Amino acid sequence: MEPQRHSRLAVAAFFSSLVGVLTLVGTFAASAYIGSHHPQLVNQQSPVMMVLGLLMLVALLLGLLALGLAIAGLVKAGHKKGLALAGLVLALLLIGGFATLILLGLAAA
Repeated sequence: MEPQRHSRLAVAAFFSSLVGVLTLVGTFAASAYIGSHHPQLVNQQSPVMMVLGLLMLVALLLGLLALGLAIAGLVKAGHKKGLALAGLVLALLLIGGFATLILLGLAAA
């Protein structure tokens, strides 16, 4: 009998969620740096802020993609489930973090 391997769906879920989390964290770090060192760039018309906003949306889309891939990887029979489960957890953290940001933004408005 051939040993079980991780499905490609599980690997894709894990790496897409990991890239999404790193993108979101990098966006926060860039925003904090720009806010503290170049406050004149922090406005709604700034191209830098628009790019950072788009990167946040890319992170959200990667999280949603990872969520679907992780669920598909978990229900696929005959494969290990570790990476699919890790991808699912990271995707849920990413989506939950994004939802928290939206709620904090709405509360501050």
